[in-house]
Amino acid sequence: MNPLISIIIPAYNEEDLIAECLESIKSQSYKNLEVIVVDDGSRDRTLEIAKGLKVKTMSQYHKGPGSARNLAASHAKGKILVFVDADMTFDKNFIRDLVAPILHNRYFFKERNEQKHQKCLVCLLEHKQKFASGQAHPA
Repeated sequence: MNPLISIIIPAYNEEDLIAECLESIKSQSYKNLEVIVVDDGSRDRTLEIAKGLKVKTMSQYHKGPGSARNLAASHAKGKILVFVDADMTFDKNFIRDLVAPILHNRYFFKERNEQKHQKCLVCLLEHKQKFASGQAHPA
């Protein structure tokens, strides 16, 4: 089963471009997607167009794209978050190709390097304890 991927799109006055962006996302070969558009206080029809294309929408007063991304990320349900801009369009295999290395590595570590991975976790825990006690400095 492919994990849910949340695609987060901040948008400010993008009525001329948002539909094309969302249609290219809806055409993805990878189908287990949650699409979240955050309207950043647009004065045009951006929010109305996004709602009409049946994606999850949120609104905020004009705080900028970083704040919009953070808002959506705090509500996203996906295992992987993908951040794109409203003026972008994508090839039908964009998401599949983007997440393939992430998914491959997760299974690679789980199946082939479990002992090595456990050792790394022990090292991280030891470093965390040293850092908390003042014995180590962050890199």
